[in-house]
Amino acid sequence: MADDFVGVGVDGVHYTKAQAVNECKTHESNFEFNHLRKVDIRLYGDMAIAQGSEGWKLKTGKPGEFIWTDTWLKRNGTWQIVAAEDLMPVPDPFANAPLRKK
Repeated sequence: MADDFVGVGVDGVHYTKAQAVNECKTHESNFEFNHLRKVDIRLYGDMAIAQGSEGWKLKTGKPGEFIWTDTWLKRNGTWQIVAAEDLMPVPDPFANAPLRKK
């Protein structure tokens, strides 16, 4: 994780590397499990975009899914994650909307 990393959580709040590391060190996980479902990686020289999904279940029994996009940069021969954005899918509010004519 790059020192200048910035992430966006499912709640829309931005977080830094220091905050992410502190969270891992000081808070017990709420997850019973969290499994990677899919990841697609596109390389652009010294940059990579990884997009994927994870299925999970909380210790309370509630299941869910994360969809995410991570941006990686190769610096001094080492791949580092520099940005991440996570979301939880919700029903499409426009799924039943009529098509708009132009």
